[in-house]
Order: sequence, then C-alpha cells, then structure tokens
Amino acid sequence: IMFENYFKTTWRILIKDKSFSFINIAGLGLSMAVCLLLIMLINDAGNYDHFHPDSDRVYRINTEALRKGGGSEPYASSPYIVGATLASNFGGIESWTMFNTGFNTNVSVEKNKLDLNLHFTDVSFFNMFGFTLNEGNTSDALTEPNTIVLTKELGEKLFPGKDAIGKTVDISGAGLFKVTGVLNVFPGKTHFEFDALASFSTIPSLEKTNRVSTTLTDWQNYYTNYTYIRLKPGIKVSQIEASLADIV
Repeated sequence: IMFENYFKTTWRILIKDKSFSFINIAGLGLSMAVCLLLIMLINDAGNYDHFHPDSDRVYRINTEALRKGGGSEPYASSPYIVGATLASNFGGIESWTMFNTGFNTNVSVEKNKLDLNLHFTDVSFFNMFGFTLNEGNTSDALTEPNTIVLTKELGEKLFPGKDAIGKTVDISGAGLFKVTGVLNVFPGKTHFEFDALASFSTIPSLEKTNRVSTTLTDWQNYYTNYTYIRLKPGIKVSQIEASLADIV
C-alpha cells in the first residue's frame, strides 16, 4: 500500500505539469546515455595494443617543436636519426624500431588496383610488436630492398585464391616490390594503421630519386617517422629522458 501511494503521488505530479515532467525525464535519459557512451569509449580506448609482448616497457619518442616566434606543437613522430643515435649510445635500450609513414598511394597487380596505406620498417618491428605472419618468415621478410609484407585483407584482394609469396606488386611512386610475407589477422585492436609494410632498406634508393624526403640523416625531419623503444628491465624512463636531452 505504501509503494502504491508513492506511485500514485508521483504519477499525479507528472500528469499535473507534463512539460516540466518531460524535460526532466528527457534530461535524465540523455545524461544517462552520455555517461554510458563515455564509459564505452573509455573502455574501448583501454583495449588497444594489449597483444604486444612486454608492452609495459615499450615507449614512443614524441617531438615538441618549439617555434622561433614562440609557442610549440606536439608530434607523435620523431626523426629516425634520434632513435638510431639513442639506441647506439644508451645501453638501457633492449630494442628499437621505426615506423616510417612512406606513402599514401596505390598498389596494382595487373588490372587490379587498390588504395594503399604503406609504411616502411624492418624485422625489428616484429621483434617489438605482436604481429605475426601467416605466410613468410618474420626474421627475413623485410630484409632486402623492395620487399613487402601485406595484411591478410590486402593479400586476399590482390591475389584472390592464390599464394601471394614471391609475387610482384607495383606501388605507384615507389616501383616494383616482391611479396615476402602475409600477416595474420591482428589478434587485437591496435593504434597502428597500415595495409602493407615495405622494407626500410628501400629508403636510401627512394631518397636518391627524391621520391621520399631525406630520412636517414635529417635531424629536422620529424614528420614522417615514428620511433619506438623497449627498455631493459629495471631501466627508468627518467634515464632515457636524460639521454634524449644529451642528444638534443
């Protein structure tokens, strides 16, 4: 009876001022929906890159570009030469890798032509991260110049029903590349976005023909390269930051 009285009283109040009641109920419903959406987004953001080995020791080197006129701009990228110099001069780094942005171009096989998000790297990428090959060998797939590893999706589109290993693809602006690997479907969500990985050893020849900007030696080219390092157990981030300050 008590709850029935509460219900009747509440119903009378709602009916008495329908506009006010509608605004309150709609506001409550909207706020709950927004909260649930935020919870889902936060939960989703925390599900990225969990499949990489020893990910708690992996860091990306970012850049803060200080402008002559004042102010600064943050970048997730950094010069290739910074990672190479840090890795060769600081003993606390277990491994490092580059993820060079390369081209947003297209790839073709005979009359089959597709858009391509291409990046350049080498075997160190597979040593650092948990990407595996369905076809090919991670130890040498990206060793020689003009070799390429395809995602499983791209491999099926370019060579439907066929083995892609050993085949040749034509990349607009970069030339012919030999397929040396096809990736497995990614085992989880990742912030890496690419359709194919080409061998970083191709970069010198692309530099000579001005098809890519100077990458290997340009300290100011922080636009086209992402640098990742994995620290040795027990090494603190502050030690790396001190070494980076020395390099700067």
